[in-house]
Amino acid sequence: MKTNRIITLYLTIDIRCIFDIITTSVLVNVIHLEGGIMFKLDSNSKLSIYEQIYSNFVSLITTESLKANDKMPSVREMATVLRINPNTIQKAYKLLLKDGYIFSKPGSGNFVSERKNYKSGYLDSSKEELRKSVKSLINFGVTKTDIYQLVDKYFEEGKDVNNK
Repeated sequence: MKTNRIITLYLTIDIRCIFDIITTSVLVNVIHLEGGIMFKLDSNSKLSIYEQIYSNFVSLITTESLKANDKMPSVREMATVLRINPNTIQKAYKLLLKDGYIFSKPGSGNFVSERKNYKSGYLDSSKEELRKSVKSLINFGVTKTDIYQLVDKYFEEGKDVNNK
């Protein structure tokens, strides 16, 4: 996979408070990879940079924007394009390897794994995200019936996407 270009957006946001206006700058890197794939890093995210890189790749792999056996960008290439330390990229890649999303061929690089190799890890992390979301909804007073309706709605939407 060849990286085509990177766009760095500096966004200035005015947050209006009761007493004054706070202006903050947000650095967002939007990377365009081969095939029209977009990759985003946000300097103000609660996630560390390596976690954002990991999440971006997990999303690209699970949606099959990156397909089985596609070559991953090299650590050096990603570090150069993102202008971050190669160790940060390596940390994300190690996590992707551990979770089965990618595999390594010595001397050739890293490649996207077959879906069956990462499906259980993805399911486990999705269950944890769902558990946290349900807990949050309950804390906000959302009823069990409303949660079931939301899940049913999103399940049907997901089926429609997969059948196209």
